[in-house]
Amino acid sequence: MIGPRWDIIEEHLAEAAFLYGQWEKALVDPEYVLAEVAEGPEERMLAHLDGLVVAGRRAAEKLLLPALAGDDPEVVFAAAWALLMSDDGDFSGQVLAALAEAQPVNAAAIGRALQISPRAGPLETLPSLVSGGSPAAQAAVTGVLAHRRIDPGMSLEPLLISEDPGVRKAALRLARHFPSRAYPESLERALQAADPEERDLAMVAGLIAGLQPAWTACRQVNGGGGPAWDVPAILYALSGEPDLEPLVAGLQDNARRRSALFALGFTGRVEAAEAVLPYLADPKEGKVAGEAFSAVTGLVISGKMATPPERWDPDAPEEEEEGAGEDLEEDPADALPAPNPAAVEAWWAEGKKALAAGGRLLAGKPWSQAGLLEALEHAAMRRREALALDLAIRTRGQVQLAWNGTTAEQRSQLAQARLAVAKVSARTYNGA
Repeated sequence: MIGPRWDIIEEHLAEAAFLYGQWEKALVDPEYVLAEVAEGPEERMLAHLDGLVVAGRRAAEKLLLPALAGDDPEVVFAAAWALLMSDDGDFSGQVLAALAEAQPVNAAAIGRALQISPRAGPLETLPSLVSGGSPAAQAAVTGVLAHRRIDPGMSLEPLLISEDPGVRKAALRLARHFPSRAYPESLERALQAADPEERDLAMVAGLIAGLQPAWTACRQVNGGGGPAWDVPAILYALSGEPDLEPLVAGLQDNARRRSALFALGFTGRVEAAEAVLPYLADPKEGKVAGEAFSAVTGLVISGKMATPPERWDPDAPEEEEEGAGEDLEEDPADALPAPNPAAVEAWWAEGKKALAAGGRLLAGKPWSQAGLLEALEHAAMRRREALALDLAIRTRGQVQLAWNGTTAEQRSQLAQARLAVAKVSARTYNGA
């Protein structure tokens, strides 16, 4: 009897781990749309993950179970996913045991596998794990409940007052799906959190629940002129608020300009397109300005509307980039096309006449919930988290899309959303 080809199985694990990282990046990449993610990194990732499942129990016991305690979270994710999907034995208990003992990074990786695994496996036991275990395990499990929309069956108050910030943040993510499990007073208290991320999560949960203090806090943050305002800026933009001054003011601040440009694209206002136009030629922020302009007007930045990338000249002296030698995080905006300012401005001189001033636009068309769902199907991945958030708030949480789930999961939810959205009246952001 021929034994397992361990070299092939190990290659499946290494490739699955690598492609998992590529898939996560693709979910926020401006160069991908949903169909391209499905046919590209996701399809390849799932093929290697399936190779681990097919390898059976011997591979699970010899390779995958030990990998759960490794130091590479991408490998941990791949091992956990394959173990959950095993057809040759039930390893869900071992996965949950590893989660209970894992350090935060590995706990998050195992949690991510639990989020997107097609097999229900241990999901029915997860609510019982919310109140126990390490803070890392609590946060991971609560994150799974939020992604899978599983009612914890308990009040979220103990989690919302936890000493661990990761637990509090996970509870706020779950509260957006089950607002009745959190006291409004707790969400209002979290709006005053010193941690901007915790404050922002409370703002989102509060807006979905229709709490007026959440909108008040959003306006205050946008009017304050301080840092850490990315999410509040997007929320303000999505609201349809006609007064764009807080966002336009951010264009004057070097530290806030990119966030202001990105947010202005979600306002849908002709005035926003006018505001970003002068920044199309900005060597640092021109790409984001072009993205925002396109989001409002519908003009595609390609062909003559784009500036061709510079050709590499092997004889040119190499310039040392700012921050060279540092471990810099990639910015998805770097992959955006650079606009051709002169061509875009020439188009705008005539194109703006066809756009309705004063109303809210989505890619050049009047905003509608049907148009929002269409954008969630075809828009660049980078923009879909904010678009999904708009849908969640306007439907008061009744229609929420897991924008970072598998494409099969997202398409299923989009199909359900198209049926549900016709029965749900769009709400405003101020609780009305």
